[in-house]
Amino acid sequence: MLLDSVRDVPSEEELNGEWMDQAPNPGTCPPKIPCARRHPHDNGEPQSPTATIAASKRASQELEDPRHHKKHRLFNSLGDIISLRIGPKRVPFSVHRDVLLSSSPGLAEMCNLFVSPDDRTILLLSQCPDTVQALCYWMYHDEICISHTISQRPGNHLDPLETAPGLFVKLYIAGDKYSMPRLRNDAIDALLSHSQTIDLVRLSTYVYTNMKVGSNLRKLLVRVVSYKFDAEDLHEHRHLICAEFMFDLAKAAFVDRDQGFNRFRDRMPPQEGFCVAFHVHERGAERCEMMKGRKVKSKQGLKLLSGLDEIISLVVGNEPQTTTLSIHKSVLCETSPFFKAACKPEWLKSEDKVIRLPEDNVDAILAMIYWMYQDRIGFTDKQEASYRFEILSESEMDSIWGLWSRLYIIGDKYGIPRLRNHVIDAMFHYRDKVGQLPSLLIPYVYQHTASSDDPLRRLLVAFMKVDLTEAYLVKNEKVLSSEFLFELTMAFVKSYRNGDSYDDVPDDWGCDEICESFHIHDDETRICESLHLPVLLKEAKN
Repeated sequence: MLLDSVRDVPSEEELNGEWMDQAPNPGTCPPKIPCARRHPHDNGEPQSPTATIAASKRASQELEDPRHHKKHRLFNSLGDIISLRIGPKRVPFSVHRDVLLSSSPGLAEMCNLFVSPDDRTILLLSQCPDTVQALCYWMYHDEICISHTISQRPGNHLDPLETAPGLFVKLYIAGDKYSMPRLRNDAIDALLSHSQTIDLVRLSTYVYTNMKVGSNLRKLLVRVVSYKFDAEDLHEHRHLICAEFMFDLAKAAFVDRDQGFNRFRDRMPPQEGFCVAFHVHERGAERCEMMKGRKVKSKQGLKLLSGLDEIISLVVGNEPQTTTLSIHKSVLCETSPFFKAACKPEWLKSEDKVIRLPEDNVDAILAMIYWMYQDRIGFTDKQEASYRFEILSESEMDSIWGLWSRLYIIGDKYGIPRLRNHVIDAMFHYRDKVGQLPSLLIPYVYQHTASSDDPLRRLLVAFMKVDLTEAYLVKNEKVLSSEFLFELTMAFVKSYRNGDSYDDVPDDWGCDEICESFHIHDDETRICESLHLPVLLKEAKN
């Protein structure tokens, strides 16, 4: 009999409870740190603040997300699309070439061998569409995701490969075939967190047929079954266990005997020490402390999973200096009502599927596309290095501040309030890295926003109300917008009248206060539970 009829492998939360208790809770505030800003009456140029709301937020976020260290290449080229043809029916999936190159050495080699300017196709005839669909989602999002339909299939489904554990196994095998160790690690975590032992037993023949001796997936099956099954279980399910698997179970039993182990008394759960036992890491990489789970997507939230075959080309800029960027139609339409309308047949020509954006900045559209796939703002090493610049220099708009201002305006222009909220969070996070916000941002923002109640306008006024000095004001008199100066003066008057502090964004503010003051939510969107920090993208070489 099975030890647990529901799930006899501990959940991710149960296993990681000890570690999770030690991690900071997103949205909570750490102890206050004294603020080192200069006061508004100081005459000198402001010094870089050493503690701001950004410091508080960084302490309350999980900044060591593995995606911070992944070498993303989405900023290099989004115009080159590879068509994957899957299975005997050659089901078409379209993927950015840069994503393939950065995620899989195996697929990268196939790109180099088989892809030409005249033929951008790779045949994966031995794979099934469900597996490659989930693999593509992982390449873009760095996490395993399954559809709601697959997640609801019972463990006793006629074909175990059509269940969630079956998909995890197929992803592991694909990760092994295409040299993707991080995908293999994530598939191991998904199996340990969300499978019953009987699921693994039903899949064992497939695993032993497709994996070599000594593989970590074989080791996982042996360890789980050795830990969970007693004699009655083995007898009941003998018909599901192939000869090689039974040999490995017997060998494990002899090892236990020789080491003096009683498997029901002494052996640790298979999840204990999971990283050392089953993961593969690059030399020098830190060991995993927590297992990664998997996400379940409903039909309405599939985005990339629901449409890997249809690509839209965004042509950015005016002739002759235009740049073509490619994006999956499902991702574009899911994140923006403007683009959803633009993709309707009456507006989009079926023969070319092109949307022209002549007024937009290429870097900003690149950042928007990255955000649409990742649901987080990314920026490059070069952009981060340019946050310090000569005041009144054109490089101001090439800095991350210029990028984020443009990104905010794009979010407003194309009806993406969530993107605007993420920009607000990014600016809070990076506020402590410069003495004052770049002056050229102010006329740009005020030129492209219409209301004094716009969140970014109010944020700039709040920042400058504390960080601006009289000397800086005089120096930049001709640059600063008259509307901005009016709203800044009004903010000071309100503080005088109400006897409030000059600082409208105190250092001890948490997610709730920032969200309530500067975020935009529709009636169906809940208030943010945590702030959304930007991620630094390490650009890899071709």
